[in-house]
Amino acid sequence: MWHRMRRRVLKVSVRRQLALFALDVSIAVDAGILVLFGPSGAGKSMLLRTIAGIERVDAGQIELGGRLLLDTSLGINLDSRQRRVGYVPQQYALFPHLSAVDNVAYPMVAGRGVRRSEARKRARELLDMVGIADRADAPPARLSGGQQQRVAIARAVSADSEVLLLDEPLAALDAPTRRELRDLLRQMQRELAGPVIFVTHDLEEAVSVGTTMAVMIEGRVRQLDAVAGVLDAPADRLVADLVQARNVLPGLLECDGAGPVVVTAIGRLRAAASQRSGPVDVIIRPDLLRLSQTATCNGRDTVLDGTVIDLVDYGTRATVTLAVGDGRLEAGVTRGDVRRLGIGRGD
Repeated sequence: MWHRMRRRVLKVSVRRQLALFALDVSIAVDAGILVLFGPSGAGKSMLLRTIAGIERVDAGQIELGGRLLLDTSLGINLDSRQRRVGYVPQQYALFPHLSAVDNVAYPMVAGRGVRRSEARKRARELLDMVGIADRADAPPARLSGGQQQRVAIARAVSADSEVLLLDEPLAALDAPTRRELRDLLRQMQRELAGPVIFVTHDLEEAVSVGTTMAVMIEGRVRQLDAVAGVLDAPADRLVADLVQARNVLPGLLECDGAGPVVVTAIGRLRAAASQRSGPVDVIIRPDLLRLSQTATCNGRDTVLDGTVIDLVDYGTRATVTLAVGDGRLEAGVTRGDVRRLGIGRGD
């Protein structure tokens, strides 16, 4: 079994001003995988390095399980070895002259004073858990990218970490290896019970790995919510664009006897809204649309008539664009749906 991390809450409130960029973030992370999601240059990696104790800040506080790692007002700034934070950088940073097992054992020996024989035994257990026990004696140069990443993750865990920080750990890997490691990370987090912070700018990766998502834009967190909450109710148009909401329509919210309704260019839509009447933006996720050649309705659905004006096949899925009323909608469907319905332009 994994050596379980003690459950800890990580609280981060930091500010740093650079010449052309400012980092200003306040977040709290409990057990689960928090995905820091956003475009390149948003400050995601800088925030991770700040938590790890590698990057300095102008002002702020970092607290882990009630223990202060940083408090600029009190002059507290523990170095990275004292923070008990497992950090996996983008380039893995394995020691090239050490075998996989000795890379994993190193933090136990150097950081915690564990005897080398005991540390190597524990390291072999961790390598077994990440699925590469048979490569324990190989140096990094003889390991694939996916194998090196598994070693880096095992080494981060071996440091008896209370939080794991993973900086785009899957970015350089092929698709099958990414899927395997995503499954491994979810299993690892369940076993460890401590918080994991995972940096990515890939939406599919963010959705498949994360339990919560912090959307970062220009050094600030624009929205922090459960992954489903960010996808279904983006905080603003910038967040909606980042999470590929696609169908964003201006509308006018009205309240009648049947509940809130939004009048839009594509028709009158039932709305999940509690605000007062007035102008709103409507978000309709492509993956929540269902195409049918007959106007069936279960009483809860909004049924719209449209004409297919474009169809793009991406290999594993397809996007169907429809003209609806005076507007357009994109629907995300499987290739099986396209074949089953016989969808084509003009339908």
